[in-house]
Amino acid sequence: MTRREPKFLNVDLDVESREPLGRLADALPSLLVLFSGRVRGRHMLSMELSDPALLVDPTVRHMARTISRLSGEPKRLWQRATKRCFNIGFACGTRHAPSFLIDASSIQAIAALDATLAIKLYPAENGKRMA
Repeated sequence: MTRREPKFLNVDLDVESREPLGRLADALPSLLVLFSGRVRGRHMLSMELSDPALLVDPTVRHMARTISRLSGEPKRLWQRATKRCFNIGFACGTRHAPSFLIDASSIQAIAALDATLAIKLYPAENGKRMA
């Protein structure tokens, strides 16, 4: 078995709402839309940085800063969403993982946006993102 280093992949911003989220996605041009559609009657939007940073903390800060600058209808869509989650993805690898630090100011920025923080671990077998 090939030994793989654990690594940070990216941060997905997952939003769920009773309303269509297209205008929110349009207001966030630095984020790449991974999924936009309806699931079980709910509007879902999943985005990530189109040019991902190499480290967790700068990625979280950039995304939080981008969301905090929203105004008008996109801001209202964000505020009315029933789910707002910064979902951090890691490939598990086959070796002991180093610490991936998230600064207190980044966590405070997520909290100020009334969002949650999640961690997703992808299997060591392939180290690739899975749906």
